[in-house]
Amino acid sequence: MKMKLRSASAFTLIELLVVIAIIGVLVGLLLPAVQQAREAARRTDCTNKMKQLGLAVHNHESTFQRFPAAHDQKEFVDMGASSDFSFLVRLLPFLEEQALSDAAVAYIKTAPGGVGVTNSVLRTQLPLLLCPSEITRDPIAGYGLTSYHCNVGDEVVRNGRPLKWWRGVFRCGSISGSDASIKVAEITDGLSSTIMLGEAIVGDNEPTGAGAVAFCSGQDWLSPADVTNELAGGNVLPGSANTTKQANALPGRNWASRTPTLLNMLSGPNTDRCAYPSTYSGFPGVTPASSYHQGGVTIVMCDASVRFVADNVDDGGNGSFNVGGAYYNDQPSRRGVWGAMATPSGGEVVSGQ
Repeated sequence: MKMKLRSASAFTLIELLVVIAIIGVLVGLLLPAVQQAREAARRTDCTNKMKQLGLAVHNHESTFQRFPAAHDQKEFVDMGASSDFSFLVRLLPFLEEQALSDAAVAYIKTAPGGVGVTNSVLRTQLPLLLCPSEITRDPIAGYGLTSYHCNVGDEVVRNGRPLKWWRGVFRCGSISGSDASIKVAEITDGLSSTIMLGEAIVGDNEPTGAGAVAFCSGQDWLSPADVTNELAGGNVLPGSANTTKQANALPGRNWASRTPTLLNMLSGPNTDRCAYPSTYSGFPGVTPASSYHQGGVTIVMCDASVRFVADNVDDGGNGSFNVGGAYYNDQPSRRGVWGAMATPSGGEVVSGQ
């Protein structure tokens, strides 16, 4: 009796290649969706962090009847400290960082004037202060980073300038021995129409990329095109990427210091940035809001609500910036809707943003 032998069935090479190709197509279709879902989660986390900061500012206002100052915190100046400390140092008790705040105040009380933020306590990296989408995680000179900055208005501010030069919600605190930081009653444009805080990409000294910061030395007037040309020419903030001066000039490179935590709405979101002319520190040059979120930036309004503003918001076009800082206090902004949102008492009407 003869027995039939069956040959075992198997995939042919062509069939195997077809299956692999189908799997590849499916992965290609799913990967962008996965990446979008992850970025949506990061953006939500960023929104929550900024909401916490906005509420902390309001808790500070409830306690002291004023917003914290951008620098020259009167409480610290009265202790004999330098003017270097940022608004974030004042917010520590309202961010559940009382122990860190106590350590910082103890240091400030014992530090001679002008020492600034050199203590290791003030170099602590706080997870709350970094946007989850921020790709920079390497500190310069050991300083803690921040993605979140205070609004100092729609013009450049400079050291030693009168109060009228400060057109934002945050300004110099100690003026001739009195506290000049803003009160809620002074935000006459409305809390829901005025920017309190914004986010900015941590700066670096590379000529290209999202973190690039131009060095526009010796120029009293700048336009967006000037800043872009400086970057294109490789004229970035000079100096080693591991120096204190560098850390005190680049946005977000030191959360406890004034300069890296200031934000101005001189140009629209995610436009080119430059450091202040002829100096590494003191005040920012052109530091617009910026982010790694697709299409815009997250901001906190003065009522602590959080919004997402698109890159194409009206910023007044390509007008020049007066880096010298000619002030026009209590007048409408020249920076379009974006600038109007930055001023607390310009009298502008902001809607639809």
